[in-house]
Amino acid sequence: MNSAQTVQTARKKIEQLRDSNDLHDFIHRRGVAEGWLAALRVENLVDTLMHRTLMDELNDEATEVIDSLNQNAQEGCGCPH
Repeated sequence: MNSAQTVQTARKKIEQLRDSNDLHDFIHRRGVAEGWLAALRVENLVDTLMHRTLMDELNDEATEVIDSLNQNAQEGCGCPH
C-alpha cells in the first residue's frame, strides 16, 4: 500500500490538470484524476490518509488551474500559462 510508484502516478494525473486548454478540458481532466484516485482507494492501493492527501493536492491544483483559466479568459487569451 502507498507504493512510491503508485503515488507518483497519481500525482502525475493531478499535474495534468495544468495542461487544460479550457473549462471543458479541465472538467474532463479533473474527472479522470478523481476517478483514478477513487480507484486507488477502492483497490486498497493507498490508505485513507494518503487518499485524503492526494485529494487535497487535487483540489489545490484545481483551484490554481481555474484561477489561471479565469485570468486568461479575462485577458482574452483563453489558454493557461
